[in-house]
Amino acid sequence: MEKLKNYLNIIGKKESLFTIMIHSTSKKTILDDLQKRLNKVKSIADSYKAKLLNTRLHSIVKYISDLSQSELNCIILVDDNLEFINLDPKNLQILQEYNIRKYIFINDNNFHITYLFNIFNDFEFNNIIEIKKNSCEHILINSTKQKNHKLSFIKDNSKMIEYVTTYISQTIKNNCILISDGITCDNKYIIYTSKNHMSPLEIDSMFVKHKLSQNNIKLQTCMNKISNEKEMDLLLFGQNDIISAIHEYKVKIMFYHTDIENIINNIDKQFFNFEKYEISTQNIGDIGDILKTDYGGIIAELYY
Repeated sequence: MEKLKNYLNIIGKKESLFTIMIHSTSKKTILDDLQKRLNKVKSIADSYKAKLLNTRLHSIVKYISDLSQSELNCIILVDDNLEFINLDPKNLQILQEYNIRKYIFINDNNFHITYLFNIFNDFEFNNIIEIKKNSCEHILINSTKQKNHKLSFIKDNSKMIEYVTTYISQTIKNNCILISDGITCDNKYIIYTSKNHMSPLEIDSMFVKHKLSQNNIKLQTCMNKISNEKEMDLLLFGQNDIISAIHEYKVKIMFYHTDIENIINNIDKQFFNFEKYEISTQNIGDIGDILKTDYGGIIAELYY
């Protein structure tokens, strides 16, 4: 999978870069699909694009046709060259466990490397409790994967509320969204209740919004220390001074604005032995905007 990183910054044209992932699928099925794609290419009015796609599709057909295996488990990246990466048993287990589509074909002006990387490496999930028709499910979901756990079938609404409230408090013990048409639960972990189905993008947006809101509260607590002479001495300002303090393991807590995220990402992760919180500007003049405009986008609290 390390090879994937080599394709992160490649830019193509005419949507002619192919990102393909196949698992548990016969060679014949894939060749049949590629032939259909070749037939569609014939109707493309842009002759340059048609020729480019035709050439690259034919290169895949030839490569797959020459393979000895009858079932394919691989990633294929195609530009002027073709990169073929076999999926190992661990990769396959992930794909099967989370019911990832058996055949993914994306043509674009860039390779969808982050998407592939997240499938195999991102196991941080948002929690959803969905109640419908007297039954409930616990759904684990992120940008690339989803797993549903059926929990219980309870006809009585009051007992359902009691069951869900207890399950969230004792099993999930983390922030979650409740999706239910008619049933509401009072629980500190429920950050949002919806009567309607939510898309993965909407779900992620709601969790991000909640996280940033909580981070803003923590930042305000930190900023309140500016007016306290004793506590003020433990606060540090300025990108260069804070980065130096990070390298010296002096930082206890750090708040940084999303506008300087690239600077933070360039710091070696071995130095992050402290809490750090991402802050964004929601409205002009809010605490995120103050951090950005008045403090250079970063504040840290030191151990001593």
